Amino acid sequence: MWMQMRSLVSMASHLKTLSITSNMLLSKKTGNRTIRYVLVLVALSHHLSIQAAVTFVTKPYLQNPAPDAMTVMWVTDNKCLSWVEFGESLQLEQKSTQSFAGLITADRINKVRLKNLKPGTRYYYKVVSKEIVTLEPYKVTFGNTISSSVSYFITPGENPKQTSMLILNDLHERPESIGKLLSLSKQDDYEFVFFNGDVFNYVTSEGQLVDKFITPCASAFASVKPFLQVRGNHETRGAFARNYFDYFQSPEEKTYYTLTTGPVFFIVLDSGEDKADNEAVYGGLVDFDAYRQEQAQWLEQVLQSEECKNALYKVVLMHIPPLYSNGWHGTNHCKELFVPLFNRYGIDMVISGHTHNYGVYSPVAGLHDFAVCIGGGPEDGKRTLIKLKADETMLFVQILNDAGVEVGRYKINGKVSVPEENLMLYRLGDGSRELNTTDGYPVFLDEYELSDTTFRNVRTLALPVTINGSNKRFTGVGSALNMGYITRSADKRFVVLGGYDCNVGEKPWGKPASEANRVVALVDAEGYIDTSTALNHVFNTKDIRSAVSSDGTDIWVSGNGGLSDNGGVFYTTKGSSSGILLNNEGGNTTTRNLRIFNDQLYVSRDTEILQVGNNLPKTFGQVFTDVTGNPRNVNGSDFFMADLNEMNPGQNMILYFIDATNGIVKYSRVNGNWILNGIYKGMASPRAVEGFVSGGNVHLFVVCGNNTPNGDGVLYSLVDVSGFNQPISGKQVLLADYTGSKKTIRSVSWAPRSGSIQSKVDIVAGKPFKAYARDNMLCVESELQDVINIYDIAGRKLRSCPIVSGFNKIGGFESGQLVILKIREHVQKVIF
Repeated sequence: MWMQMRSLVSMASHLKTLSITSNMLLSKKTGNRTIRYVLVLVALSHHLSIQAAVTFVTKPYLQNPAPDAMTVMWVTDNKCLSWVEFGESLQLEQKSTQSFAGLITADRINKVRLKNLKPGTRYYYKVVSKEIVTLEPYKVTFGNTISSSVSYFITPGENPKQTSMLILNDLHERPESIGKLLSLSKQDDYEFVFFNGDVFNYVTSEGQLVDKFITPCASAFASVKPFLQVRGNHETRGAFARNYFDYFQSPEEKTYYTLTTGPVFFIVLDSGEDKADNEAVYGGLVDFDAYRQEQAQWLEQVLQSEECKNALYKVVLMHIPPLYSNGWHGTNHCKELFVPLFNRYGIDMVISGHTHNYGVYSPVAGLHDFAVCIGGGPEDGKRTLIKLKADETMLFVQILNDAGVEVGRYKINGKVSVPEENLMLYRLGDGSRELNTTDGYPVFLDEYELSDTTFRNVRTLALPVTINGSNKRFTGVGSALNMGYITRSADKRFVVLGGYDCNVGEKPWGKPASEANRVVALVDAEGYIDTSTALNHVFNTKDIRSAVSSDGTDIWVSGNGGLSDNGGVFYTTKGSSSGILLNNEGGNTTTRNLRIFNDQLYVSRDTEILQVGNNLPKTFGQVFTDVTGNPRNVNGSDFFMADLNEMNPGQNMILYFIDATNGIVKYSRVNGNWILNGIYKGMASPRAVEGFVSGGNVHLFVVCGNNTPNGDGVLYSLVDVSGFNQPISGKQVLLADYTGSKKTIRSVSWAPRSGSIQSKVDIVAGKPFKAYARDNMLCVESELQDVINIYDIAGRKLRSCPIVSGFNKIGGFESGQLVILKIREHVQKVIF
């Protein structure tokens, strides 16, 4: 219908031209036959001029969405006075026109901005155009009035928690691709559409814009949902290129701009042409180098804005990718100008087209700290639809080919359900001297508060360097990288680590255990440090490497050495001076890190991870079973196991094995076997790891470093968003850096919890206190004058209250609430 109306208008215009020409002929010809012919043409022309009416060249299409505004555009075949009638009901009680400097627009291209709208609200609308026949200084003559059917749109919500969009690129004048690709997504799956460049081969006329882009969009979606654009290099070409953006509206009326929708801060850049400005094909009519430099200056200001800083995700849309493209001038200039800014200010993702080859590229340390997603096109089989969804938990991008098959995906973690507990770092040295010897150094535990937005040191605990009763000295060795591993006990009440009973400055490494006992330290949440476990016969002249505990009483230690050195894995108990070897392993007793996962003991060697017997063994003769298989690590040490399926534990197990030489090795357990998924090489010299699972992602905390006299050691967070049985994919962030401090960090674990109720915790009623509930009051009878700490069932401290000997009352509890009470080492539970 739209095309038929345009054809009639074109015919009328053509006949009007013939009428003018025939009048000219009339002055030159005198024959009656000629006069009659001309009069017929004039009459026909007059008849058509009376009957011809202004028509719509396009349906209305939506642009530039905002929570409080929306732009409605349409094109007519003649200049008109145009307006939009709209409202929250079909009554369409409001009206809006376009004006500039006091003059209401009288044009063919109609661009009406509806303002003062309500966020997240459905509005109904129609467009109306009244033809302007003459526009004289003191007289305006109007022709007919036309109006569209009623449609609707929904404004974006104000500070919404989620958003969704579709991205198409490199259509290259294949308008049928628009409907085909959009059909791969339900209409409810997206809020708006982005065209990421090269809709055309070149731009020659309005008719081309209408027929091959605007009309297909308006017919498919754009009268109900808006679209925005990124200019491609092909949109800069052709006689009509300079008129291109007359037909569209961007948020800032530029080809580069920003847009915040939901938790995403979008930055749109115009990458310009792919070849140098002085190429002969441009005829000296382009200046894209200066335009890209202008954008780089603007970009740095934008990236420092509060709106950008406060956004959960930062995504760049640009046609030419600054990486993974050809080596032409445009790509190289974008890389030079933009990539350093993307890295410096924490861009999460760049989405591009241009190459016609789709791909997803994870961050690469030292090159780009952001993901790069590139759409394909334009031929059948290479066309792609990019779907982007984001909420507070994640930003997810999926690439579908034109058959609807997923050919790429990337996920970025958002707000994480961070465990309400702290991290603890093993630190060697106090900064007073260099660390390039095998001397004993003081050991510290630096505790950090971890949250969605902060990582800060909250306290430091110093291990004892003097003997105090049954508690021994505790020192670490300066240059031994395979020592100094800490773990948290299975009941979460203690941090456990191994060291040496010797003075600071002595050389414990090389001494028999009888001269420098191998000491296990147990540290609880209140900062009490127990070093009474001092083994006098294990790891003779060798090093103690790690220790684990189930409950602060049962302890397992591992270390270096053959049979003659008493190396291997030993079981002991708190306060003991000896232990039980679990297996001599045919003389190959050198072991590294111990871990307990799901009540099963594991230990690492440099090339493998071994399951030690079944559960938590305490006797000799245990079978050590290799779980990792081939290919093997070269310099493996620490490891972490994660279970992705909380609803069905054990079905989606992942293992991360730290290899200081190669990187972080990932395995997934498939049909009972650990399958190698790949190696993450984005960190230099990884040494230790801790982690947790949230939203299907695995969050790792990785300590990296070597031995340097000035000290070193850095802590990264790395979120693996790839899921089960896939190579590691995610973004790493630097959390702490000890480089140059004459201190070094060796390992990381979760900090101990206070009052965590576990099977091994003794619930003591009576002396030195007893407690009970009455009328939502906590009644405490105590012989002490001290502080009572109150925890919830998960071990999180609720508050601390001073008490005095005698009878105490503490209020503020709810009926049915369960709390754990602790005074010193005495624990009791109370239910209200």
